[in-house]
Amino acid sequence: MSQYYVDPEDVEEMNRLLDQSYFLMRQFGGVLPERPDFQGIQQVLDIACGPGQWASEVARKHRHIEIHGLDLSERMIHFAHAKAHQDHLENVTFAVGDATRLPLSFPDNSFDLINASLIYAFMTRDFWPLLIKECWRLLRPGGFLRIIQEDANIMTNSPAMHQYHVLGSLALQRAGASFYSDQLGVIPRLPGMFERANFQLQTQKHHIIDVSQGTEGYRQAYEDYKILLANLRPFLVKWEVATPEEANACYQQFLHEMKHGIRIDDGIDPYRGYWHFYSIFGQKV
Repeated sequence: MSQYYVDPEDVEEMNRLLDQSYFLMRQFGGVLPERPDFQGIQQVLDIACGPGQWASEVARKHRHIEIHGLDLSERMIHFAHAKAHQDHLENVTFAVGDATRLPLSFPDNSFDLINASLIYAFMTRDFWPLLIKECWRLLRPGGFLRIIQEDANIMTNSPAMHQYHVLGSLALQRAGASFYSDQLGVIPRLPGMFERANFQLQTQKHHIIDVSQGTEGYRQAYEDYKILLANLRPFLVKWEVATPEEANACYQQFLHEMKHGIRIDDGIDPYRGYWHFYSIFGQKV
């Protein structure tokens, strides 16, 4: 059973994922910049689809393609269903399902494309290669697997945000999710996992998004982290990397620094941050 570090049924978390997905699709250049024409793609699976924004956008732009979204959260799947119905999208379906229960309930060679974006909320170190091999089973020959991931290690001049990431990574390591105590360490391992699962790498891209004060990404990052890190506090306490008081103090200091800047010897340094994302696109041959 999946072990999310935040409540997947939380309304604020659902809204955070919606906003984040639309923002990142714009930043990355569309729903699938690796193959924007979707040539040869008829059946698509979106693993951990959340409230369904990516799957619905594919369905809206490519009416001939059939898309299936899978997520553990009943609330998010209900929202995805309702929104697709409202938008008259008849080529996308959503189902409640746990991606960590293998094998998934699809036969071999079912899909031409599998998408999995920012799925580390339920992944463990040992489960990454298992899921990638399961995707190989589900894909038809010539099919594609695309994973977008971050390593929970934003570059920032905010001491409080840096400390929060250190605490979060340590908690994730104790929970069996991260490879290191100060970052997930998943990104450098994904190419090897793809190759060992017999995927041929097509593209790898690193995306650095400036989320400093005064940039387009600042508001998105502030709202995103305000919700995410608030929901992360019980997880830090559970894995004994911080007391409730320490977790709350770090959270409040982070909000202050991101909003008002960081005090330095000769004044205030405005908040600066650089959000690192990585996409890997492989083909089953």
